[in-house]
Amino acid sequence: MPDYTAVPGSAARIYIDEFELSQQSSGAEFNAELQTETYNIMGEATAQQYVTTPEYSIPHHGYYTGHGAQPNLGYFEETLFSRLGSNTPVTVTLTLGSVSYTFIGTWGSQLNISAPVEGLITIDGNWSSPDSLIRGAAIAGADYATAAGSNGTPIDLGAAGVADGVVFHVYGFTGAGTVTAKIQTSATSGGTYTDWLTTTFTAPGAKLVTGSPNPNRWARVVISWTGFTGPVTAFASIKYI
Repeated sequence: MPDYTAVPGSAARIYIDEFELSQQSSGAEFNAELQTETYNIMGEATAQQYVTTPEYSIPHHGYYTGHGAQPNLGYFEETLFSRLGSNTPVTVTLTLGSVSYTFIGTWGSQLNISAPVEGLITIDGNWSSPDSLIRGAAIAGADYATAAGSNGTPIDLGAAGVADGVVFHVYGFTGAGTVTAKIQTSATSGGTYTDWLTTTFTAPGAKLVTGSPNPNRWARVVISWTGFTGPVTAFASIKYI
């Protein structure tokens, strides 16, 4: 029988580059829109249709909690403002339970602040992206903090060879050093895990790492680091083909 158990909204998380802003957010949505244009051609009795480029957006809502001094951009308003119309690529991931949606190279297109006379000051932002959507499976827990070298909890991808990349968001550490983030896969949950994709970070951030589409069915995250003051917190999403 299918599992019809509802997933609570508290299972959702949102990541903006190296910041996990779920604890300062009241909600978010994922919107996908595909439009068609109708046109006529001489000699054709019926109208033709042209499919436009898909457009995606993640409206993001939260409350004003003050601002942080640079480079401590861990606050909702400051994070959105610094990326509003920025030419610097922004990586945004919204995870809804076990499914995640990532925009690579998106931008902040909206920042609305509402300050009613009575009530909380609210903030609404919007992340827009034309045709750069990555749908994936959340492989690391939303609050996955690890001791160096420890293994994350494996997840079942459903079948072997169904993915060709992974999105990493790593944060929560200070100082100078190197973080190594890798995905290991195995044919069975308790089997032997081997490295599939590996990357390094020299500062908190986010990136997409791609590779050959041949991982085994079960996948886990392994994080290690040198030099930094940890623990390192990481979120990873396996990119489905």
